[in-house]
Amino acid sequence: MTWDAISSGFFLGIVKFLFAASFLEGFYPSLSVFQVFIITASGALFAFNLTFWLSEYFLIRSKRKRLAASQKSGKKKKRVFSRTNKTIVKIKMSRFGFYIMTTIGLLLMSIPLGGIIVAKFYGGQWKAYLISTFTILITAFILAYFNEQIFTFVKSIL
Repeated sequence: MTWDAISSGFFLGIVKFLFAASFLEGFYPSLSVFQVFIITASGALFAFNLTFWLSEYFLIRSKRKRLAASQKSGKKKKRVFSRTNKTIVKIKMSRFGFYIMTTIGLLLMSIPLGGIIVAKFYGGQWKAYLISTFTILITAFILAYFNEQIFTFVKSIL
């Protein structure tokens, strides 16, 4: 295991978690499943913890900026609700919205954005943090294992 494999897998785990295991398996085939799991999971957990625990600061900061801008102009700025925002709120308000946002939503949006959204909607619930953390760990293991199996199968064919 080399430092370039560790650093590239770690940072790819932060930015594009779902593709990090494939990247490591493709460019560094000597890595074991456990090594790929540790590298990608540590990057994703680092990003999730950073954004989850610092999101309160970012949310307060953006609120202050909005208030300062509205006081400066004298008008209250009308909030824009995009299709994406409406979809996120619909999912949140649904019956299984908590579980969808803390599992599937976290993975599909990206780890940093998902961490901020989970903290914004469910920051006071310890269950949200645990479910998101376990989702990252389980997904990292599944991706590492299946990528290793797929790459081994493809190599045997070629």
